[in-house]
Amino acid sequence: MKITKQRLQQIIQEEINSHKASQLNESIDVEDVRYVEELAQSLRNVYEEYVAGLQPDLKTPQTRDGVPVTGENAHEEAKEMILGTIGEVIDTFEGGNTGLNEDDDVNEQ
Repeated sequence: MKITKQRLQQIIQEEINSHKASQLNESIDVEDVRYVEELAQSLRNVYEEYVAGLQPDLKTPQTRDGVPVTGENAHEEAKEMILGTIGEVIDTFEGGNTGLNEDDDVNEQ
C-alpha cells in the first residue's frame, strides 16, 4: 500500500491532536470539574436573584433609571454586573492577590 506525503502528514497531525487532547483530559481531574459545576450553579443563583430583584412583581411595571425593566434589559444588567465582578477579581490576580475580599477594603482604610 502506498501512502502519499500529504496523507502521512494528515495522519501525523491527527495523532498529535489526539495526544494533545488526551493530555488536556488527563490534566483536568474530577474535583476541578465539580468545582466548575458548583461555580456555574452559583453564578446561575446570583443571576436569578439579581434579575428577580429587578422585576419583583411582573404585575407592577418596574423602571430603572427611567427605563422600563424588561426581561432583556434585566438580563443584560445582570450579565454586566456578574462579568464586571468577575473581571475585578481577575484583575486582583495580577497584583498577587488570590481574589476579591471585601474585608481587605475595610482594613486598608
